[in-house]
Amino acid sequence: VCVCVCVFNERYRIYTVKAIGSLSTVLTPALLMAHTQGDGTFFTRPRGAAAPGEYVLSVVFKGRPSHHLIKPNLEGVLMVNGRVLGDKPKDIEGVIANLRQTHPEWPVVLTHAVPRQRTRANTAGADSAAAEAARQAEAAARKADEIRKAEEARQADERARQQREAEQRRQAEQRQQEAEQAEQRRQAEQRQREAEQEAEQRRQEQQRQEEERRRQEQQRQEEDQKRQEEEK
Repeated sequence: VCVCVCVFNERYRIYTVKAIGSLSTVLTPALLMAHTQGDGTFFTRPRGAAAPGEYVLSVVFKGRPSHHLIKPNLEGVLMVNGRVLGDKPKDIEGVIANLRQTHPEWPVVLTHAVPRQRTRANTAGADSAAAEAARQAEAAARKADEIRKAEEARQADERARQQREAEQRRQAEQRQQEAEQAEQRRQAEQRQREAEQEAEQRRQEQQRQEEERRRQEQQRQEEDQKRQEEEK
């Protein structure tokens, strides 16, 4: 679970904190904001048996909850977000005392501590708020999933429509191509027939001319022969 950490400058580090004592990071912001008196409202909690000597400081900054890891270095000095702030405190009380004063590497002065007894008393309310937030998040996730599925279905339908249209265009182009090829064959056959007819007409014309030439030649021969006979 990622915890929002307020960032004052480049020197601050962001940490992920899974639990604050017995409270999850889902409940921590609800508890803090339930008792907020403005920026500087805070409380601290040990991180638990898995991280002995470490704490998480939750504080309101710019109207929103932020969370900061407190852990000792090799010398036992408690560091906030990996930095030693103030006079090298070795207990959580010293850290809080340092942060109640203005510090150049700390974004907000700690002012109002959330009382421990009030925190425990309002755990059930925070649980209810967290449960409601979880239900709302689940409903939003379901809605987002429905929207995603609907969008996927729409996209699938759109792809299917585009494929149908592409197939229809392909078939239409194929029919057009076949029609053009058939027309080209018809025109070629027509030109072939016309060429054959023209060739036949030329052949017949040549034959007629040849017959006419022979007839005229025979007629001249007959006339010459007749003239010769008359002269005799």
